[in-house]
Amino acid sequence: MRSALWKAAATFGVLAAMSLAPVGAAEKQIVNDTVPVDVTVANPCTNEDVHLTGSLHAVMTLKKSDKGTKAITHFNAQGIQGEGVTSGKRYTASGTDKGQADASTLPTDFVASGRFRLNGQGAEPNLRGTVRLKVHVNADGTYSIVTDTIVLECR
Repeated sequence: MRSALWKAAATFGVLAAMSLAPVGAAEKQIVNDTVPVDVTVANPCTNEDVHLTGSLHAVMTLKKSDKGTKAITHFNAQGIQGEGVTSGKRYTASGTDKGQADASTLPTDFVASGRFRLNGQGAEPNLRGTVRLKVHVNADGTYSIVTDTIVLECR
């Protein structure tokens, strides 16, 4: 059973703000971006802070039709590395995830979350990470993405 004590969150602000050309009726717009990561997060398995650096690959597709707008997000954490702040122990992220949100009208706000594995080297325990992004889509189809938190869990 996972306990709330095993979770740690670190708020680390804005990672990316991206703009799109306006999305017309029955159109779709795709943004493919690499988002930098530089944050320290508590490791709930060892009670040591882990400094995460590298990049999160993010793809967002907005599909607009007369029924509304669908936002599809895809994350790849492959470019993220971690290092124990005190011990120097190393971690490597892997994994992909995707999510979807629907809006009948714009502007709209939604939260996109993606999970990834943070693999400990040697005897270090593996972790599961969840990145939470806040997304705002304007009426003209432009949008911004703000990274809210990363949560790590023991695996």
